[in-house]
Amino acid sequence: MKKTIGDKTYDSDTARSIAGERTQATHQELFHTPEGDFFLLIHQIYVDGKRLNPHELWVDLRPATSEQSRLRCAQNIVPLTHREAVEWCIKTQIPETLRGYVLDCL
Repeated sequence: MKKTIGDKTYDSDTARSIAGERTQATHQELFHTPEGDFFLLIHQIYVDGKRLNPHELWVDLRPATSEQSRLRCAQNIVPLTHREAVEWCIKTQIPETLRGYVLDCL
């Protein structure tokens, strides 16, 4: 995916993937551009126009009747500062019991 925000172009094809976090309803992937910028590529699932929370299943939000639900997957790019990229890595890649200690070191 390629997106221009401000005067910078973020392209997942030319940037290097550093880390990812996958849940049942989302997938976030952290990228590092050759210019040194960071961005998140976010894939999000929507059911009948409602955004799923990270650990919800689409079947939890479908109507109780036999009506069919509309599923949609959207992608977005969110630029991050260097500190935001580090904090995202700590919050998603380090075990929960150690996160507070690492965040305190920043």
